[in-house]
Amino acid sequence: MEITIDFKIQLFEYCKSEIEKRINSFTAAMLDAQESANSEDKSSAGDKYETGRAMSQIARDMNAKQLQTAKTDLSNLMQI
Repeated sequence: MEITIDFKIQLFEYCKSEIEKRINSFTAAMLDAQESANSEDKSSAGDKYETGRAMSQIARDMNAKQLQTAKTDLSNLMQI
């Protein structure tokens, strides 16, 4: 089977599109987690407040790592 230039271009565009979708998704999730942490209301149970903020921060950090990985993937793809 011969791989044509058109196929390679389509494959490249597909991969680029999928990575960009991941970047957008992780960016939105990271911002949502940050907003959630910032808007966490203090309750009479201070530990609950701190736990909620910590969980939001963990979610934000996880999404930030995944975002960085997706950006690295896009950078690597663009070098091909």
